[in-house]
Amino acid sequence: MKETFRKRYGDQLLKSTINSIAWKGDLRITNFIRNNNIDIPHILEQNPPLRFLLPVRNPLDCTLSSIKTGHIKLFPGLKTYSPEAVLEKILETFLWFVKQKNEHDDRFMFFFQHEINRKLLMNLADFLELEPEERWINSSLKTFQIKPANYDHPGELIKTYKRLINQHFEDYPVFQEGLSKFLDKRGQPT
Repeated sequence: MKETFRKRYGDQLLKSTINSIAWKGDLRITNFIRNNNIDIPHILEQNPPLRFLLPVRNPLDCTLSSIKTGHIKLFPGLKTYSPEAVLEKILETFLWFVKQKNEHDDRFMFFFQHEINRKLLMNLADFLELEPEERWINSSLKTFQIKPANYDHPGELIKTYKRLINQHFEDYPVFQEGLSKFLDKRGQPT
């Protein structure tokens, strides 16, 4: 990404015009909002440009990555660090976001790592109320390359994943289907 930025803007530290600011730290922000009973409709009313975006990586990979990196400490109320417990916390966080999107469709957007394509970027620009500039789309398609994590997912974790996506997302079939696509036709991680 640094090289893409450098080619486009040279040695400038900042772009001359900033139309959008992204603050990555989604779990910390989510925890703050949830733990402090923040009035989301009020925040949205007071901040018309504010948008919430959830890029969904493979939850099975995220589970094992969170354990490996120690990010599991960010999940409130986690009593055990078993992969199944961590996976459930990840999916519960997704469920909270999906419920917010259901209430505030024009301010919350999610997408899955397997959906990154030109159409998604056009939708993202529309969601952020930005011009879908051709150069931006092409650069994004080049830099949004997500490499598989190559984790070995234990059978019990896969079984738990299938159960939890059916249990938690029954009322949200689009999200449930997106999560299901992280499994192949045999029900194994892709």
